[in-house]
Amino acid sequence: MKEKLMDLKEQIETKKTQLANLQGQLDAAKKRLKDEFGCKSLADAKKKLADMQKERDKLEKSIETRVEAFETEYEAILSN
Repeated sequence: MKEKLMDLKEQIETKKTQLANLQGQLDAAKKRLKDEFGCKSLADAKKKLADMQKERDKLEKSIETRVEAFETEYEAILSN
């Protein structure tokens, strides 16, 4: 019985350490979100991500359009 209790105590201590490490990682991630992107909450971060994805999609579309225009304009030169 004593051995079982000691094992349980060791498991609890291990879990406490893991929890402390995970909390530290979470705190660091939150700080980074705040410092780099101005996000104060997970909801802010999700909104920022959605906005950034929309901007990325817009830029990709613009690049594709410009590449197509370039290829069309210089088709004769490119095909040689």
